Amino acid sequence: MTPETGRVPVRGSDARHSPSRNQDMKPTTIMATVLTAASALASDTVHAQGQWAFGDSSVSDRGERIAVTLDDDLLVCGSSVLSRIDGATTTIEWRRSVRDFYPMDVIEAADGRVVAAGLHVDDVGGFHAAIVFFDGAGNYLDQRLYPGANAYETYELIQTLDGGFLLACEVGSPSGSIVPMLIRTDGVGDEIWMNRYDMPDHPFGMGEFCAVEETRVDDRSMFHLTGRFQNDSFSKSETLMAVIDEFGTPILAAELGFDAFSDFGRGLRVVDDGYVVTGFSKQLNEGGGTYLMRLDLNFMVQWYRGIGAFAGNKGMDITSAGQVRLPGFSSFPDPVRKAAIVEIDLAAPNSAQGWRYGGASSEKGLDFVPDGAGYALVGETWSFGTALADQYLVRTDATLRSDCEEEPYAPQVIPDQIVRRELKLMAVALEPTEQPELNPLEVRWFEQVICEDPEPIGPCTDPPIEMTAWWTLDELAGTLAADSISGLDGLHVGGPVIVSGMVENALEFDGLDDHVRIAGDPLLQMDGVAVVTGDLTIDAWIRIDASSPGGLHPIASSNSFCQGYAFYVRDGRLETGFSDGPLQARWTSSNPVTAGQWVHVAFACDRGLPNETCRFYIDGVEEFGVLSFPFTPTLGSMGGAAFYIGRMDPFCSAGNNQAEHFDGVIDEVEYFRRALDASEIQAIHAAGEAGKCKVTCDPPWDRPFCLDDAFIDVTIPVCNASQIDADVQISFSGLTPPDCGGIAGPTGFTLLTPNPVVVAAGGCVNVVVRIDRPVGMTALNQVGCYEMQLENLVDGRISSCRGSVQDRRDLCPIVPPDPIEISVGVVSEVDFPFLDTGFDGETVVWRAVVYAPDMTFSDAFSLDGGTPGSSLVGEVQTSEGEEGLITFSLRATRFIAGNCDVVIFTQAGRSWVPLASRGLRMAPGVFSCPADLNGDLVVNGGDLGLILGDWGACSGCSTDLDGDGEVGGADLGLFLSEWGDCTG
Repeated sequence: MTPETGRVPVRGSDARHSPSRNQDMKPTTIMATVLTAASALASDTVHAQGQWAFGDSSVSDRGERIAVTLDDDLLVCGSSVLSRIDGATTTIEWRRSVRDFYPMDVIEAADGRVVAAGLHVDDVGGFHAAIVFFDGAGNYLDQRLYPGANAYETYELIQTLDGGFLLACEVGSPSGSIVPMLIRTDGVGDEIWMNRYDMPDHPFGMGEFCAVEETRVDDRSMFHLTGRFQNDSFSKSETLMAVIDEFGTPILAAELGFDAFSDFGRGLRVVDDGYVVTGFSKQLNEGGGTYLMRLDLNFMVQWYRGIGAFAGNKGMDITSAGQVRLPGFSSFPDPVRKAAIVEIDLAAPNSAQGWRYGGASSEKGLDFVPDGAGYALVGETWSFGTALADQYLVRTDATLRSDCEEEPYAPQVIPDQIVRRELKLMAVALEPTEQPELNPLEVRWFEQVICEDPEPIGPCTDPPIEMTAWWTLDELAGTLAADSISGLDGLHVGGPVIVSGMVENALEFDGLDDHVRIAGDPLLQMDGVAVVTGDLTIDAWIRIDASSPGGLHPIASSNSFCQGYAFYVRDGRLETGFSDGPLQARWTSSNPVTAGQWVHVAFACDRGLPNETCRFYIDGVEEFGVLSFPFTPTLGSMGGAAFYIGRMDPFCSAGNNQAEHFDGVIDEVEYFRRALDASEIQAIHAAGEAGKCKVTCDPPWDRPFCLDDAFIDVTIPVCNASQIDADVQISFSGLTPPDCGGIAGPTGFTLLTPNPVVVAAGGCVNVVVRIDRPVGMTALNQVGCYEMQLENLVDGRISSCRGSVQDRRDLCPIVPPDPIEISVGVVSEVDFPFLDTGFDGETVVWRAVVYAPDMTFSDAFSLDGGTPGSSLVGEVQTSEGEEGLITFSLRATRFIAGNCDVVIFTQAGRSWVPLASRGLRMAPGVFSCPADLNGDLVVNGGDLGLILGDWGACSGCSTDLDGDGEVGGADLGLFLSEWGDCTG
């Protein structure tokens, strides 16, 4: 005889049986039943450990039941929602809601169908049991309703060993009480039998079945059940135990309880010589706890243990080593509820240990399932995601660790004596009735990863250079929207909700009053002076709510009624509006923006283009905007107005007479005081969910090996532009020509800084690495390259950067490792000392060049008062063994985010070879000098020629310094008042 146990779906016969009416319980025992508990750790499937929150941001959600599919996906039901979660990636594959249906249990059938059982509420408020069928992809297939059936505590659904289903629930009795009910069906949900179980000795008592397992002995099925029983007085609850045969006839039943407090059964497992049962108990405190007890096959108690300050539920697993594992949460008197899994040894059940999971607010664990080598625990959370409760998922390894928010947990275990009493059940067969229709619907959800064992999702793309502001909107909580570049932080207004975004988190706006407000700042204002051209780019990821695709959806704006600029979607198309009072301009995209899905949108305005137009980009595809009005250099300028995300004030250029608000989700908002080109915008779109690299590095180029150096120590800044601390794992590798350098790069790297390194949100850390001289570096001026790779262990993203080393056995730089801190418009002195260790000659001819963060020439710096963007050439006398000094002044004319580099080259014949470099780190700011029309930082004759060239009517010209539409004497007076150095 080979026993089998329930919940393992197998195909079998579909024979119908016709039980007789009013069948009494037979006085027989079931000593022939012999079973072995299944182990939770039967599978070695590998998955990410961690914790996740899932939910609809507008309602409370909870995960009440969970099941695992044959291909290791997870099925979760609760709060009217049924969802399937990819077991390998922990991402939602689909989610379904059926109108007027509330799922309370879910399983996967042997043929791959997803089967949910729960409550159907009819048009007049009546409750009926229901089973709804979906295919594996979540497509609605069919349903069966069982009128009159209900549930007080929960439903239990299993697929029987013959391929049908058994549903345990409850139903009203003729006395008006609620009694247990079982519905046995075939494989499509049609009833084989449907029985109510009256309690003749307690006509006004109450009962329900909460858990069921099937065993098979001698080709006959028996169903083992536990649940709740209340006597006629309803004074307290007791545990109900029963065995029902395959025809629905009661075989054995009992009630187990205490005189002083309530208990009832929630879960059971059939073991080789009886049962292990768990349930609710008020034994230890007023808030209630959990019990675990061992019964023999006749429900005689072998031992009973109360578990204090722990609220368990239906779930239970018994390992091959005899460890009982229970899901639940810490309860009273613990001040904070936390989801938990506890473990008790069946052979020595006097103590419990396990782990608690969750954040600072509150979590509940309501069910779990064996998941690979560990467990998947579901429940509800208030610590993560929205302000309302959300579904909560914890995935552990075999030791119950999630490698996330967790702590050891050891609730109190106290033995006690529970009393067993016989209970008589009588089966009453019920007739099926007409079945009403159900209507399947989809629901709107978000997903937030709380923490997990990350896997790389990159590659991310390097942020475009000269970014002015970057609101990642990645905050986990609070009302701050931090700017990662210039410190232009915003505040939530109206209550936008933090949700899962295209890249990490985002903000969901309700279309009524939600927005982010950033205080007015010159960095966010356009103007027409020569140094600041009025060029502008704004980009973002957006997802317009599918229920409101029309209307006006502001993305970003800074405007009064007829002054300023705005970027928005109107009736499905991108628009950008500008105004400076009498003059207005509006651009409209020719292609639509699709509502209900993530779309990357951008506009870039370049006033140097022949037609002075703005270009739109939708998912990286460029299209020219439609120019409706003339465009002038000062159009769109604002003085001190706030900058909004998700809001636009009344604006004549857009035609709205009231404030408008975005309805949907916005993520990754960026602002540039220049026009990005198509390739830069396309790179942002192509990166998708990997986004722009928030953890970046900036190794120096051409760091020299001086004479006889076997190694050098190189300082490299690692910066974190995200809103959470980064735990960064660092590695290095050498590069080979022709990819980079003239010789094979270095291969010996020793980090002198702890690895991984924690980089605080918005901060930088200087990492020091010792680099061995490349094997092939044996001659002057040879250059080898290397790559530095950063893996953020928090989110799994990987970024990289490159640097180089070279042989300078003739001149040895003596350069401080830290970057030079500079401010816009302020003169800084830059020194490059060096030691002559064998230079061929007495005069060192040098050249200084400033490079932008992407290693292109930068036109934002003036060296020794020269034209911005020009290099500087000089010479210095030297002799072997003596020190020399290269020195000059440097001024920034505009703000550039990120590290720029000033590099010194020395002349070698007709070539220039690098000697040394220093990083430049700039404080945010705006340089304004309206009379410096040619941008050389000096108001002089060159600028005067421009004024004279525009003399007369010239509305909107940069030479019209007083803005009266004419270049004349008043402008000349303003010009002469600023004659000379305009930065002082």
